[in-house]
Amino acid sequence: MVTQGFIGEQKIGVLYGFFEQLSIRPNLTQNGAINVIFVFDNREDKIKPLAAKASEIFDVQITPGLSLLTIRHYTVDSIKRFTEGKNTLKTQQTKQNATWPF
Repeated sequence: MVTQGFIGEQKIGVLYGFFEQLSIRPNLTQNGAINVIFVFDNREDKIKPLAAKASEIFDVQITPGLSLLTIRHYTVDSIKRFTEGKNTLKTQQTKQNATWPF
């Protein structure tokens, strides 16, 4: 789910309140000044009501059918091997972990 518009702490708090109400937890989040991305398990029974609630505040886009790849203790070779030929949407990388929705 992608939300767009200026994203402030208060609005993020509202979203997390929705998550709590619906007992859903994101597997990946990525925040920016004008958008925030959340990746969830494919739980249509939770995603539809969440999108409906969030769309009261945000422009919501849902991209179904994604997979989430996380590599712990990655190397350049492992990243290349696992992501080659995949259309990765975003990259989230730390010194120990790398994660991509595709």
